[in-house]
Amino acid sequence: MRDVWYDSNAYYTDADVVYYTQMDKPMGDEWYDQYTILIDLEQSKEVLFEQIQKRSREEIRSMLSKTDFFFSAIAEGITRTLLNEFIECYNRFANAKKIPAAEVHRLSDYLENGLLTITRVFDKNNVVVAWHAYRVNADRVFLIYSITTAYLHTDSKMKNEIGAANKFCHWKDLEYFKNLGVKLYDFGGWYNGNTDKELLGINNFKEKFGGIITPNYNGIQYVTLKGKLFRLLKYFKNKSQA
Repeated sequence: MRDVWYDSNAYYTDADVVYYTQMDKPMGDEWYDQYTILIDLEQSKEVLFEQIQKRSREEIRSMLSKTDFFFSAIAEGITRTLLNEFIECYNRFANAKKIPAAEVHRLSDYLENGLLTITRVFDKNNVVVAWHAYRVNADRVFLIYSITTAYLHTDSKMKNEIGAANKFCHWKDLEYFKNLGVKLYDFGGWYNGNTDKELLGINNFKEKFGGIITPNYNGIQYVTLKGKLFRLLKYFKNKSQA
């Protein structure tokens, strides 16, 4: 299998199955739209910050003034131990939210190819309260996973504080990637629908940071006979589960 990101002019025949991700046009034997929010990191930091919703800016400023919360970003030197810690935290979150677990093979592949960045915010007890995992290249950074520990708490004050820490983490991420010279920040998806309340809530959170809602496309190309057999097996598996 091969993953291809962003390059809609590329066509590969060196794999049985090719996954096209975040393309500007439909590609492959199967495809679906994948809207996202793109933020132009070539704007000044002042402009980037002013585009954030006012209440969120206030929360971020409050977090910036605190000395008992701190931000950490790791690109080079991510250890397998750190990646496993993130995966364990994400999978506990995913289990609680009843969403798919982390794709370990993809994260491992990004790590091995120098494409993975993990950012975190620690609280006063040196506990991570927000995690973000990114796929990064020179042109575009893509938010793969974002989690907080708010789901572990019932106290509204604590949940609000962790929510503010997550916004603080996103702002520091924008600063960090801008300083690296990355051109675009990709929020990793935007729900193009009106029925799923939880996804609409996630849309609302992402929209607070500005940016432009942009249609992209994900697709799959079944290249070889083995790839076409894989497609057939998927069809029968999905039919049996329907």
